[in-house]
Amino acid sequence: MKRFLGILIGVCMMVLAVGCGEEIVKEQSATYVFTQVEADMYTMTDTQTLDAKGDIVYQLQETTTLEFAALDDTTLNLLVSYYDETVAAMKENAPEGVEVASSYEGNIYTMEIKLDLETADIQSLVAGGYLMGLNEENPENFTFISFDQTCAGFEASGYTLKK
Repeated sequence: MKRFLGILIGVCMMVLAVGCGEEIVKEQSATYVFTQVEADMYTMTDTQTLDAKGDIVYQLQETTTLEFAALDDTTLNLLVSYYDETVAAMKENAPEGVEVASSYEGNIYTMEIKLDLETADIQSLVAGGYLMGLNEENPENFTFISFDQTCAGFEASGYTLKK
């Protein structure tokens, strides 16, 4: 009985030691919003959502909506065609881990870009302009996107944290 109890205590101590050695990585998410009004043309709302494990962002989703003002049909059609062509080019040239989509309904044009940073090559994203606005020096040396630094960058650029 003493031997069994000794083995049981030993196993419990080993499990406890292994369990304490593993770091628990906290999942976190944040959504930032920026709105800009272009008089007599549109209201642009840019929403950036970051999902991270610890400080490492594994997914970044940007949704940009353009709510057009009362424009004549010719101008509206030109704008929609321009954005459709832009989205088509982005889709065609998107590196692995990048999804691009758009929709137009009523007077609202929506563009969505989703970056899967677990499968995408960071340097391809930097080269393709998908990570513009990062105020880091030497972006060619990035190996991951920092949650804390990206949040600070959004706030410095005028984005508001959505609660």
